[in-house]
Amino acid sequence: MALHPHATGLLRAIARKSPLLNALAFKLRGVRGLEDINELDACFLAALGGEREVNPEIMAKLLRIYLKPPADADFSLDPFSAGYTAAQKRLYSRIAKKSYHTDNESTPFDFESMKDDFFPYSTKSGVYVGDQLLSHGFLIRNMVLPPGAKVVEFGPGWGNTLMHLAMMGFETTAVEVNKPSIDLIRYRAKLHGRSVRIVESDMVEFAQASGERFDAAVFVGCFHHCHNPVAMIGYLDRIIADHGKVYFADEPIFPSRSPVMPYPWGMRLDGNSLYYTRVWGWLEMGYQEGFFREAFRRAGWTVDAVRSTIRGVEDLYIARKTRARRTPR
Repeated sequence: MALHPHATGLLRAIARKSPLLNALAFKLRGVRGLEDINELDACFLAALGGEREVNPEIMAKLLRIYLKPPADADFSLDPFSAGYTAAQKRLYSRIAKKSYHTDNESTPFDFESMKDDFFPYSTKSGVYVGDQLLSHGFLIRNMVLPPGAKVVEFGPGWGNTLMHLAMMGFETTAVEVNKPSIDLIRYRAKLHGRSVRIVESDMVEFAQASGERFDAAVFVGCFHHCHNPVAMIGYLDRIIADHGKVYFADEPIFPSRSPVMPYPWGMRLDGNSLYYTRVWGWLEMGYQEGFFREAFRRAGWTVDAVRSTIRGVEDLYIARKTRARRTPR
């Protein structure tokens, strides 16, 4: 007899919280751990099979490998220390074969050919389109904001979530570094008769320098591209109103240690993430939930999790300022 979807989701959530069960699941699924970073290129070539773009079938192949942390990399340091951050930057450089810069996050595409055929619809894949719609719906369903609230979205990319928020009447600001994405967002906003403010900036620099206050900040599959997550969390206090919230949707926050996230935070070691770092240069970070919560606690925030029982949809995390840190009005 098949289990009810909620029961299946609950069992999956329980399993994810156990490092032992995580490792066992990898072994039972035949997921292979690579000892050498240089093996990645051959694995990617075999998985792609001559294709240029990753599709669900190729992704499934990539997720059958992961990289074991290099033996000479020391991640036993305090995860809030500069030494730990430097060690993760070195790991990124070894995987990406270059040093990190926010320019590495650029995703060039031809605006004219993609302005009406953008991701995920351009994939023609029910998996990609369905998963994204479910993820966005899960986020929006759990956002509790008054009509007309000021919302900033970091790294909106194709602008899919942003357009949902703008069409709901929120006062939206997009913080984006990729020029083609900015052009697409501007085009889509005009198409729907909505006003969207766009700021071309790195997220950390914006949060550090901006004097604005927002009712909410939204990260949808974007926070894991942040090159300095501890600093970013600290700066959020400057731009979020005392009553405000920060939403993290579709982010790789792991309930426990796993083979692909064996340390508090840093480079994700699954084959899919490694592909985008190795080939595209993207920063593909992940976080253990304990570290994520502690980072916010130190910055004066509390974090609640809305657990997902929907296959393909990650848990939603909502951060609120603690009363002790709220500025008296």
